[in-house]
Amino acid sequence: MLSRKRLLLILVLILLLFYLSPEIVSQSFSWYGETNPTINYGQNTASATYYFTYNNLSGLYYPGLIIAVDGSVINNDLCHNPSTPSSYTIYFTEGNHTVKFSLLSVNPYTLNCRDMLIHQVVEFTVNVKFQIRNQNIFTYGIIYVNDYSTPKTSPYNRTSKQNDNYLIGAIDQSYAGYNWIWNNSGINNSKWVRRKSNMTENDHSYDRNTNYIVQSDDKNTILIAGLRKICNITFRNSFVGISNDGKIQVNGITYDLPTSAFNVVELNPIVAS
Repeated sequence: MLSRKRLLLILVLILLLFYLSPEIVSQSFSWYGETNPTINYGQNTASATYYFTYNNLSGLYYPGLIIAVDGSVINNDLCHNPSTPSSYTIYFTEGNHTVKFSLLSVNPYTLNCRDMLIHQVVEFTVNVKFQIRNQNIFTYGIIYVNDYSTPKTSPYNRTSKQNDNYLIGAIDQSYAGYNWIWNNSGINNSKWVRRKSNMTENDHSYDRNTNYIVQSDDKNTILIAGLRKICNITFRNSFVGISNDGKIQVNGITYDLPTSAFNVVELNPIVAS
């Protein structure tokens, strides 16, 4: 039978081991932060800040929260000033990224920074979207994006990712003293133009209402609705010292003067004689 003193001593030793051994005491952290950030129009990266709280780190040798993105450590490791930050901001490019948080410490028996104890590892995926701008050729006004029931204010920045398929539509409207229309009868017809961030352009569609499939390189791309303005032109005779009346031909039709203004779409011909 063990004596009472021996039992007490064993109990004390067990308690000491429980509180002092880094392998027995549970060390952990909790975190929160954005997992679906968006690169705003005009920017090249999206920032996401992560916040941390820690449990039972006292007694650990050089504890460190190691942060890795897509397999590469982006903060200090155990051999280079390890730390346990309360927050950390990561800057992401578009697409999917794997983020790993690892709570580590140096083995107290070897004191070798490459001989580590692993206390907790968290791994998750961050999905980063970007924005495409949709606007009229004169920048402002209204425009359809996503659906044809509710006009959006132009320019409208749509949060997107590769292979998104969405609707766009042009709206006839007045702006800056002109009526603007979707022209498809004549020359200088309307069209949708895709302008990339490097300012290169290509025609997308000649249809007023169409759809667009987002490409991998569409960050900061602009889709432009090529409305055309209607110009009002008045023709008249000039009989010096008499009047401006009489007759005149416009597009082959004879009119009595004075006439009202003729409407013509910009850069389209009108003939008077």
